Amino acid sequence: MKHNGENSFWRILDGEVKIRENKLLEMKHFYRKRKAREFGVGVMYLKKIYLIASIVMFLLAVYFGGMAYKQYLAGNLDYNLDKVYINVGYCALFLSIAVYVLHLREHKS
Repeated sequence: MKHNGENSFWRILDGEVKIRENKLLEMKHFYRKRKAREFGVGVMYLKKIYLIASIVMFLLAVYFGGMAYKQYLAGNLDYNLDKVYINVGYCALFLSIAVYVLHLREHKS
């Protein structure tokens, strides 16, 4: 093998670093799967949990949005407006959680 001084040294060193990075990524992936197996949780099972959690959060958002709409239509806004704002806030909170859980589901795959 022909060496060109320092240039070949850095190429060899760069190749070793890439090999080590690949091994670290493989080890990280292996331990993540092993951890999931230890707890009895598979990747597909986690995706189902994320989907169910997202559906529940979406239904809660629809419930609070419907309550806010109902209270708004009931009139007497001097008294009910605070309740309307609280229910709209809860609706936004649960809707954002539902979207974030769907993002996590996609990110885990």
